[in-house]
Amino acid sequence: MSLQRSAPLKRTAMRRRWRDTGPSDETKALLDVRSRGRCELCVSATATQTHHRSPRGMGSTRDPKVNLPSSLLRLCSACHTYVEGHRAEALIAGWLVSRYSDPARTAVLLGNASFWTYLGADGRYHDNPPVVAA
Repeated sequence: MSLQRSAPLKRTAMRRRWRDTGPSDETKALLDVRSRGRCELCVSATATQTHHRSPRGMGSTRDPKVNLPSSLLRLCSACHTYVEGHRAEALIAGWLVSRYSDPARTAVLLGNASFWTYLGADGRYHDNPPVVAA
């Protein structure tokens, strides 16, 4: 006995739900105050992009630490392109941080290479890394 179909099976398109994987509005406000609207690397240009120091991966991530103020920099498009294109230098300067490291405990070189600082979860610059409770 052979099975015959009266009509071919139709494929239905799967709809992907868009989900926002970026920082919250509150975090964006903290970043704008910290950067004063300027690129945190060159300081001379207006910050137009938010850079994730901790890589999000190709499919993004649900890890909340990647959207903390300590994991984010406000950059101009030229500096963002430079950081993404020079990843080895970016790791040394703290512009990129290993997925397995704590960005709040990794110093970053800012202000046209004029100062090293730590980025806090409170959206401010700090002279020292946060103290880890034992």
